[in-house]
Amino acid sequence: MSSKKSDTEIYWIEDPKQLKLMASPLRLAIINSVECMGSCSISDLAIELGMPADSLYYHIRMLVKAGLIVEKGIQKTSRRDETIYSLPLDIVRLRYKLDDPGNLDLLSKIVRSMAKSAADNFEEFSKIETVVVHGDKRNLDAGQYRAWLNNKELAEINSLISKMNHIMENATKEKEKQLCEFTWVMTPLQARPKRRE
Repeated sequence: MSSKKSDTEIYWIEDPKQLKLMASPLRLAIINSVECMGSCSISDLAIELGMPADSLYYHIRMLVKAGLIVEKGIQKTSRRDETIYSLPLDIVRLRYKLDDPGNLDLLSKIVRSMAKSAADNFEEFSKIETVVVHGDKRNLDAGQYRAWLNNKELAEINSLISKMNHIMENATKEKEKQLCEFTWVMTPLQARPKRRE
């Protein structure tokens, strides 16, 4: 089981204008929700995000103009026709350009936005009755680890991350499932010299 996809199956986000838009926690949540749902109307998104539809139109227009969300068709409803939106491809991912300081600066802003969203969600949803914090059905957890890793251990961790990505990317909405979010950041650290006594 691998989450490895070819470049033709992944919409890589590297354009500075697109990256700048994704630094907004709300627009990031919109993109993540559309990815999770596959396709949806603004009223579907409003329900998913727990906010009024009127507050989403401006952000959707910006994301459509930037090509991060596309209009897929029209859904007829009893009240009025609704535009259905989806992502340009089933999976969107950020492209890291280590030789481009502007790219890395924008990616850092997006990571800060992800971390803020994760902290906000942790605080809000830790208070609901369906939270499970122990065992194999745990749906609320947080942690931060620091360890010395060799190449074999890094490979094992990356394999586990790929498996997790595969599960999250291929999960579909079904009656018995619950909506979950997983946010993580892995960075190398510089070992500091020991202090002299």
